[in-house]
Amino acid sequence: MTAVVLSKDEADDLATSLCGIVSDYPMDDPTVVLQGCADRLAADPGGPGRAGLVVILTATTPYATSGRIEAPELLVDMAAALRAARETLDADACDGGHPHADSAAWDAAEAVTVGAHLLTEEGKTSLDPDEYDEEFDLPLEAWICPKALSAIAAEGVATLEEGLQRMTHSL
Repeated sequence: MTAVVLSKDEADDLATSLCGIVSDYPMDDPTVVLQGCADRLAADPGGPGRAGLVVILTATTPYATSGRIEAPELLVDMAAALRAARETLDADACDGGHPHADSAAWDAAEAVTVGAHLLTEEGKTSLDPDEYDEEFDLPLEAWICPKALSAIAAEGVATLEEGLQRMTHSL
């Protein structure tokens, strides 16, 4: 998992793997999948994959912090990648003229699917207001908004830090 922009087939495979993780029926090793996503974001925190990877990492934090993953270094890497992405975001750049992605309102499987598809040119087009696909309840601008992404990344970091504290205290 080195390229940030994926083909449609690669994004579909990633979305399927991530849906298995957030549904607690992983088909692939969750540690490997999540580490790959964290590494991608850390390698280019302000790049074209930022929005998708921030959404993916934050949507998977409940699973990552549930005790199913016994690798504290993964939680550290996920939090570091989200922090790095957050540093590239200007939350004040939003004029508020569009809806915002809000993790409190999303379905985790839908969020990771959107996140995976934000890593493709085709996926971004499907969320474009002019090419809007009703399958998704928010347009592209809601998912790539720096204000929303900053808040989502901050939430992910906070969840990971709490989970890491629980994990290290139980060792």
